[in-house]
Amino acid sequence: MAHSSEALTDNTNIYYQDPTRHNYIFIYPQYLNIKRTVKQGRRTAKSLSVENPSAQEIRDICLEFGFDARLEPKKRYPQDPDCDPNHIGRVRVKLKNEDGSFCKPEFDTKMKVVNLCGASIPKLKSRQQKSGGGAGGGGGPSASAASTNQNQENISANNSGAGNSGGGGGGGKQKKRGGRKR
Repeated sequence: MAHSSEALTDNTNIYYQDPTRHNYIFIYPQYLNIKRTVKQGRRTAKSLSVENPSAQEIRDICLEFGFDARLEPKKRYPQDPDCDPNHIGRVRVKLKNEDGSFCKPEFDTKMKVVNLCGASIPKLKSRQQKSGGGAGGGGGPSASAASTNQNQENISANNSGAGNSGGGGGGGKQKKRGGRKR
């Protein structure tokens, strides 16, 4: 087996032969995706979730905070084998040293590392540039316009819910709220 000399590869058999495999954790992008439900694999709170994170972004965050992280681009989330090609991949993060001590004592559980990634991905430069979402390519004016539209939608949603009539918007919550007030 020529591959046994390589430390971390996509070959699963090598991983299971590695005696230090319990020192690593895996982070899939589905753990952080706000578009997924808990049944579909999201593991973070919605406040810490991100829209469509990539394995590359997760790896960048882990490397930024000093973890030994490796991208495994061909791996898929086991509960979603037919997922979108943009969401393929996982990140292997070294959580413990060979002697059993934690690499970063403040991050001693998998969920602390996952929550760190969820809180830090929106701060990436690539995320701030992509926030415009427009096809114009610039991102500057369209980003401010998108945030303005979103703020206006939030304000109008809050105002329509405060009134006694549940007529505007057709939201189910307004009807329930109106039923409770009577």
